[in-house]
Amino acid sequence: EIAADLFAKKWSEIGQPGMTLTLQITGELEPTFYRGSAVAFSRVLDKLLQNAITHSPHGVVTATLAFSDVGGDATRLDVAVRDKGIGIAAEDQARIFEPFETLRYDSFAVRQGAGLGLSVVRSLVESMGGRIEVESARGGGSCFRFSLTLTPAPEARGKKLPGPLPRWVERNGDALVADDNAVNVTLMRYMVERLGFHVSEAMTGEDTVARAQGQRLSLIVLDYLMPGLNGLETARQIRAAGASREATILLVTAVPEQIDPEEASRIGIDAVLPKPISYGQIEAVLQYGAASQQYTGAAEAVQARDAGEDAFDFAELCDMLGADTARKLVNEALQNAQRALNLLADDATPQEQKAHALHDAIGSTSMIGFAALGKGLLDFKRDMDCQGYPPVDHAVPALRALLAEAEGRVKPERATAGSSKARTG
Repeated sequence: EIAADLFAKKWSEIGQPGMTLTLQITGELEPTFYRGSAVAFSRVLDKLLQNAITHSPHGVVTATLAFSDVGGDATRLDVAVRDKGIGIAAEDQARIFEPFETLRYDSFAVRQGAGLGLSVVRSLVESMGGRIEVESARGGGSCFRFSLTLTPAPEARGKKLPGPLPRWVERNGDALVADDNAVNVTLMRYMVERLGFHVSEAMTGEDTVARAQGQRLSLIVLDYLMPGLNGLETARQIRAAGASREATILLVTAVPEQIDPEEASRIGIDAVLPKPISYGQIEAVLQYGAASQQYTGAAEAVQARDAGEDAFDFAELCDMLGADTARKLVNEALQNAQRALNLLADDATPQEQKAHALHDAIGSTSMIGFAALGKGLLDFKRDMDCQGYPPVDHAVPALRALLAEAEGRVKPERATAGSSKARTG
């Protein structure tokens, strides 16, 4: 069902004469729930399909999902996405899964902002216990394959596949995104607008409640940590009274481990999404409702964050926002981190001002996908909250090193986006 819906969406988006999209599903005896991340699977398939469509604009793209019984409760799922596009030279096939690699051929025009982003795809596939491979030749098309071993979700045995969320989401309705961080609220706005909503913004919980009680909203996306009312209390007040009591509410956070899922459910929050969030993640939650809520990936996100595994994908940001806006938001996130570190090193800066700057830096770097930098800043903030003022002699230089590493990873992307823009005129 995830694949079928994704194909329908892609077909409505491409608008390219001569393009053929085909989905083949074999071996599945009956639809069922499987244990795993619906969001991760949707994002992988979406990215592979988009790459295939981008690099074979007038060709044929075929996705195959083959289910096979491997004994006991286990099911093997083999996924393949084939295209008849430009292909990948043998010498390039190993490096395309490295961060920030984008294939460029002089004889082919690649649209602005289009990068393979396959390092993120590889990480997501590996997080689901699989491994991705490619078969290709330059000029001869490509086939990306991965396999997963699936087991039925115990709580879903015998249940039918889910429909939409119980609270119907009107895709051309009004939505509100709320975050006190300018980078985050801009990024969330673009994502929600891309889903077809008319979007307004709020910077505080109190403003969010006032707007929600006075205007019928279909969707509300809340940051967890905002000044004044936090996301949980904001959602509680929205559900209590007003025009948006039946809105779908999504809670976004860099610290999902601090949120009790049962409390969030009692309040009426439909899903808790760990940063960095993506357009595909929001779409999957809206489409698959309760099943997606069970697998929002909070545990995987905390594990990846604590391991310092960056999810930064500049090509994906460019695809969604355009290169200029993507560069602007990335620069703002890095500048927030630089400002926070400068204030931390200044003994004359009040503690409250330092804490506020750290909050901004943690939120924006986590949202953009700089996990290592965001985690370093978060750890320092936690120490500051516990100890009052932890020593900065060693911490700040270490954080500056993480910032320099993040800046270094962005520089090739800035150059790539700029050269792509020049080629497209």
